[in-house]
Formats: sequence, structure tokens, C-alpha cells
Amino acid sequence: MAPLINLQIFTFNIFQEKTYLIYNQYKESILIDPGCSTTAEEEQLTAYIESHGLVIKHLLNTHAHIDHIIGNAFIKQKYGVPLAMHAEGLPLLAVASQEKYGFTAYQPIAPDLFLVQGDTISITDCALDVLYVPGHAPGHLAFYSQALNICFVGDTLFKGNIGRTDLWGGNSSLLVERIRSQLLTLPDELIIYPGHGEPTTIGAEKSQPFFV
Repeated sequence: MAPLINLQIFTFNIFQEKTYLIYNQYKESILIDPGCSTTAEEEQLTAYIESHGLVIKHLLNTHAHIDHIIGNAFIKQKYGVPLAMHAEGLPLLAVASQEKYGFTAYQPIAPDLFLVQGDTISITDCALDVLYVPGHAPGHLAFYSQALNICFVGDTLFKGNIGRTDLWGGNSSLLVERIRSQLLTLPDELIIYPGHGEPTTIGAEKSQPFFV
């Protein structure tokens, strides 16, 4: 019998960032990249969490660009959940371009846990393996569940495209190499959930001109 795992997707802030909430039948949940930037968006997220009686066990960042971390402080303070990311993303927490993009309410907070390749983040019936995929941003991570056939890839790989590399710490050759070695080696039928836009599959993206 397949695990009873639910996935709720929110689209937040001016960048239309995707925030992912995974939860099981026991109400345990994992929140990935809280991009809620306004009171209305915070209320939308908390209304869902509380109406479903969820308990957030893990707060994860794929990377530390402002559109993916703007809700970190709100979630951590409201629910007392530890924040986990890669240590190489630390410099971005302090230079998250909050003024440039109008995110004046941004509150940088320190992570409680640093993740590396090979770590696993778990709730009952759901284990996410940590993959190291820098290139779009320093310390970028993806979260892969073989059992559920899903992977949350942040801004590394999109439907028909790859992440931009012109921001601080970006590296185009490194990004392509890590996508090749860490993502394209996964099953073709694997569903990937990016940080923006629609889901796709590994098989569909292998034919991108970046990889052929």
C-alpha cells in the first residue's frame, strides 16, 4: 500500500514562488521554501495548516534567495520549528536584496541545522534525501523521495529551462554538471517540483538543449 502523503502547493510573492507543504495521515508535515511575503499570504498558509491540524516538523530551504526565504522568520516564530539549509547559503541571508525588491519586512534568521548531501529529512511514511545541486545559488539543495517518486528542486531545473546563474554566486557550468549528476540520473518518471512554474518529469527534461 502506498504511503498516505499529501502535498499542498502555494504560490507566493511577486516572483510567483512555489511553497510546498507535505503532510501525512498523522498530521506531521514538512514545509519547503516559505515564500509568504504579506500578511494575506501568511494568513493563507496558516489557515491551511491550522484547518488541517498540521504540526510542522521541518522547515527547509532549497536555497537562500529572498523569494524562497521571506517567510522563514514568520514560520519559525509562530510554530517553533527548526530551520534547515546548506551552510554555503549563509552569506545570502544577509544580502537577500530585500530593499531592491521591496521586501522591507524581511527578517534574517539563523538556521538551526545545516544539511549536506546524503542527509535525510523524515516524517512518518515520507523520507526526503538531500541532494547538493549548487550553480543557481551557493549551497542549493534538492529534496528527493524515491518512495513517493517526487523531488523538490528549487530553482535548479524547470519545465523547459534551468535556473539563472547571473546572480551572486551563480555558476552555469556547475549548475549543468550538478543537474546531470544529481538529477538526470534519477528515474525518468520522477516528478520534479520546481521553485517556480509547473511540475515536470526528469524524462521530459533530458532532451533540453543544455544536456544534449
